[in-house]
Amino acid sequence: MTNNHQHIDASSKTDSPSSSHTKTQQRKSSIELLRIISATAIVLYHIEGSPFKKATHSGLICFIIIATIFQIDAKTQRPLVFFKKRTIRILTPWGFWGCIYFTLNLATNKKAFPYSNGVINDILTGPWIGLWFFPFILATSLATHLTTTTFREKHKYTKITTYAILTCIALYAFKASNPTEPPWSQWLHALPSIPLSFLIRESIEPTKKIVLPLLVTLFTFISCATIAPELTTTYTLATFAVAIAFSANNLSSKAINKTSILCLGVYVTHSIFIRISNKLIPQEFNSTLTIFLAATSMSFITAYLLSKTYLRRIIT
Repeated sequence: MTNNHQHIDASSKTDSPSSSHTKTQQRKSSIELLRIISATAIVLYHIEGSPFKKATHSGLICFIIIATIFQIDAKTQRPLVFFKKRTIRILTPWGFWGCIYFTLNLATNKKAFPYSNGVINDILTGPWIGLWFFPFILATSLATHLTTTTFREKHKYTKITTYAILTCIALYAFKASNPTEPPWSQWLHALPSIPLSFLIRESIEPTKKIVLPLLVTLFTFISCATIAPELTTTYTLATFAVAIAFSANNLSSKAINKTSILCLGVYVTHSIFIRISNKLIPQEFNSTLTIFLAATSMSFITAYLLSKTYLRRIIT
């Protein structure tokens, strides 16, 4: 699930569902709190029969937008140096959890790659559907880095217009293609979040905090409703939540900041604990709520325990 904001950068830890801050910035607990909420929303999304699928799926879009904004703000590095660090940082947890899920699939008599067909799709999707996130972030990292460098000196409103147009193009690409084969369906679903991240970053007005949530959210709602209606709920909620988190007065909470470090661990382990909960919870108590509470609790506890070991690099 996620920049040089210390939690999901390739060189630090910022492009998975576990992003944080650069060394030059203070962590903003409102953003970290949103990441925790988004992590729990993703757990709920993956429970069979759970309600509010489009709303809970916005949690993943929040992760991508936050990670991209942090990457935009990260210290500029030469593309080759940046991409090398990014590759190591992202492919380490991707490879580790790919092996874990591959082993679990074989141990439970499932197909090694049950969610896709073809060598390329199998590699990019992995033995668990959620692993598509890591190759996607890696593929978009260099493009984001180069875009930041290219547009750095452009006029603010030129950049805002460009990013708005690119968001609409990405929405149209999703609507026009609408593939069902993983990971391309996931990639195209997430693609509009990248230019939208740039738009949100450029639209931040520290002296007019209410402007960001209203105007950018309104743009997202109108563009999605016009071009790709099935994305309207997911993207509007994600845009509004991220806009509020970045615009809010700085909330300082050590507890929130420490908990948010575990979000990547929750992302990569929750599928295992959903399976376990489904098997262990008695039928009379087996409901969406009980599965959600059990899987979420076990995911956070496991991520916390692993964060105290040498395996912390693959869950934080």
